[in-house]
Amino acid sequence: EEAEAEERRQSSAENEEHQTVAESQEKHEVVQPGVDAELTVDRQDEEKVKAALEEEQHEEQEEKEKGEDVDEQEDEEEEDDDPEWVEASRVVSEVGEELAGIAAAMRRAAKKEAQPLLARKRALESAPEYLAAMRYLEDPEAERERRRLEEGADEAGTEQD
Repeated sequence: EEAEAEERRQSSAENEEHQTVAESQEKHEVVQPGVDAELTVDRQDEEKVKAALEEEQHEEQEEKEKGEDVDEQEDEEEEDDDPEWVEASRVVSEVGEELAGIAAAMRRAAKKEAQPLLARKRALESAPEYLAAMRYLEDPEAERERRRLEEGADEAGTEQD
């Protein structure tokens, strides 16, 4: 008798579980066998949440872009007012144009002609004026500090002579 009662309880529990899973699939709910059926997500609510998240991300992106535009305008205004920036930009542009010309010549050159072109390319890329201009464009404050320290070291060396 006890065995039959236990068997009926197990059968009833299994039927309830199968019924819960079947009902949840009809409602598009997320249920795992043995997990409380209250852990369900209505598909409409899920879509509303997804739409709200997408809208929030879109708004954040717009705000970020607006902030970047303001920052870029401020940077451009500062750059136009900075003669060192203008000079560094000119040096980098000129060297870049010359490097592009060398690259084009290298594509057309025979092996013997390529060696002097490569030497010129290396000389341009390692020229102190070009390197200083690149450093300045990448980080003006750090380059100014480097120059200030270098001038201080030069002055100290001159005083010792």
